[in-house]
Amino acid sequence: MTPLPLRRVLISNFRRIRGSWEVPLDAPIVLIHGSNGSGKTSLLSAIEFGLTGEVRTMHRRDDRYTAYLPHRGSSFATIEVEIADDRGHVRSGPPITVGGDEIKGPPALDPETGQFFAERAYLDQESLGQLLDLYQYTEGNQESALARFVNELLGLDQLDALRSGLHDAIDLRRLRNLSNLYAHAESEARRADDVINSATGDLSRVESELASIRERLEAVLASLGLSAALSDSAGDLREIERLLAERNQAGALTESEERVRVLTELRGRIRSLAERPTAARLEEARASATAADAAVQEWRATYEAPIQALRDDVAALGLDTDPTFQQSLLDEIRAIGLRLAEHDAAVAELAEGRQNLAELQLQLDGINTEISAREAQAGTLATGLATLRDYASEDICPVCDRDFSEVSGEHLLEHIDRKISDLTSVGAEIQSLSDERTQLTTRVRAAQQSVSATEASVLTATEHEEITARHAAVTGFHDRLEALADSIARGQELGAAAESVASELADIEADGREQQAVAAELTRNATELGTTEPGPREPTEEAWKRLHDLATSRSQELGRRSQLSSEANELLGQVREATARVAEFTATVTEAAQSKRLWDQRIEEANRRRAVARSIHTAASGTRTAIVQRVFTQSLNDVWRDVFSRLAPAEPFVPAFGIPTATRTALELRLETIHRAGGTAGTPSMMLSAGNLNTAALSLFIALHLAVEPKLRCLIFDDPVQSMDEVHIAQFAGLLRVLSKHHDRQVVLAVHERELFEYLALELSPAFKGDELITVELGLDSEGEPVHQSSRVEWTEDEALAV
Repeated sequence: MTPLPLRRVLISNFRRIRGSWEVPLDAPIVLIHGSNGSGKTSLLSAIEFGLTGEVRTMHRRDDRYTAYLPHRGSSFATIEVEIADDRGHVRSGPPITVGGDEIKGPPALDPETGQFFAERAYLDQESLGQLLDLYQYTEGNQESALARFVNELLGLDQLDALRSGLHDAIDLRRLRNLSNLYAHAESEARRADDVINSATGDLSRVESELASIRERLEAVLASLGLSAALSDSAGDLREIERLLAERNQAGALTESEERVRVLTELRGRIRSLAERPTAARLEEARASATAADAAVQEWRATYEAPIQALRDDVAALGLDTDPTFQQSLLDEIRAIGLRLAEHDAAVAELAEGRQNLAELQLQLDGINTEISAREAQAGTLATGLATLRDYASEDICPVCDRDFSEVSGEHLLEHIDRKISDLTSVGAEIQSLSDERTQLTTRVRAAQQSVSATEASVLTATEHEEITARHAAVTGFHDRLEALADSIARGQELGAAAESVASELADIEADGREQQAVAAELTRNATELGTTEPGPREPTEEAWKRLHDLATSRSQELGRRSQLSSEANELLGQVREATARVAEFTATVTEAAQSKRLWDQRIEEANRRRAVARSIHTAASGTRTAIVQRVFTQSLNDVWRDVFSRLAPAEPFVPAFGIPTATRTALELRLETIHRAGGTAGTPSMMLSAGNLNTAALSLFIALHLAVEPKLRCLIFDDPVQSMDEVHIAQFAGLLRVLSKHHDRQVVLAVHERELFEYLALELSPAFKGDELITVELGLDSEGEPVHQSSRVEWTEDEALAV
């Protein structure tokens, strides 16, 4: 016996199913019963979703159907289907989870087996009435489900693969998308043509530019007095370049421009000399400088020693000794005075604080003595209570740390005061004295801290003596500085006057040297220019103007010729560049023409091969059509007629496939009916009743399932017998037994009528040893939620027959 493919399904919060269900499926026949709304469709669609990863009927209505799969109030649902392969190996992968628009986890079946299950193994209730239309439905250029079945049944995969492979080749637009090489060849041919057009235009433009450049170069060479042949020859261009190099006067131009610049600067020096004092002023400046130096030396001899001694004394105290160190002395005197004042104030404050502390300590000792006397009078208990009162914090007992308000509405302090009063009349007095002692203790601590802080500000005797001595020394230095103030100011005035006179003398001496230097510079430039040197009677300004005009004229002429040479060299470079570009564009046009011929030849060969592919595609399509027509008329219609006649033996019109036709893209199938007496009639939907129309769809579904080798040996039906009468139901029950016992198909059937469920449970009960039947009964609990109960029926020997 072939192993059963479906073993069990685990469902959690899927559609109508709340919570977790585990439904066994490991029996040849699984019979499910439940009234409408009890979860039959939810259970079967859960199996479909777990196996294929989708619910096709819902997907056809809404692409966002996954958002409605979790049970109301749940954010996600999980399904796990346990299956077995042909060798009986049970496998269970991770559960598939769905929530919102997200699906996590793989389905139990691979895509190919999952498609077989959805099209050939599972017939849901909604699809039954539309099955004939669904089988014939096509979308775009795709084939219908029946056409795909025919391809699989007849083994036309290779022929269809040939047609599909040639389909794009026979259309030029599709061929471009299919073959990158063909599209590339067309693109390259167009690109080569564009390159030819573009390069030809560029070549004409560059040749025109080259002619214009040559005309300008000839004009420049003529201005320079050069005559040379100008052609495309590289030798002619090198000869012109050699002549220009020989006439290059860049160095002479630089030298001439430098001479003009030097003469321009020399004029400023000449004008400056004309504005300066005469030579008589030199002797007067020298006498003034000598007198000023003598005055400074006399002052230093008298005052420099005492001033330096004072500076050394100030430095010994660690003070700043800058040229005007009077301010540092004043700052030090002020700082010492402030420190001595702080000391005197601290001494007075310390005496007062110590007296206050002694008085407070005396009062505290008196209170302590009085409390001791009263405690002897009041007794030990009153004393303890009075002491505890000082440590009571609000209503928290200082002994047990409990909240007193838990046992009494009276405040803890009030309770202690009342107890003390009850014990002795002296308790209140002890309490008053204790409060006063606490306050005095706080004041004594504060007075002690104040005395300690004040003591830190009082100088020791040694510190006071040292700071007093420093104050006297700094004050003495300041007095000495005041006595020398006028002499220091006089020395500063004499020094400034000596520096001023020395600077003036240096300027006058420099003027004499500058006059000699200017004359020598004019003579040197006249010699270099090859003109007459300035004479002793020629004014300096006139001599400078004569030389400057000559240098400027020569520099301008050299600059003009240098500019023409530079322009000629630049034009020569442009001729070379334009000549190279002409050669480049010429080569580009030649290369592009060769490339275009090559790509045109390849495109021509591709078009020839495309014509061959079109003829092969046409022949394959004709062959396929002939095979399909023969199979439909001879074999497939026979299987459908046998299954339909078994289920509806009294129906005169038998559904069948008409002769199929093939279009350029797909196989077109149509349905018709054939009367048992002969002759064709209308479509099944026109000739059959609603019940027999469903029977036709059901029989076609079973026939298509049996026509090929199954990828999954199971059949699942969702209440397919609603419109059947008793005869149809009996025939259908017999067909299910044949499918299960003779064709090794695992059958899962869901019905909603109780009587029908009990009838089928009896008809499909185990018939031999090892045979089993699982019944799953669905219902609603008190809250209206679906519940399930599974039962396994095993074969038992009939003892009455055995006897």
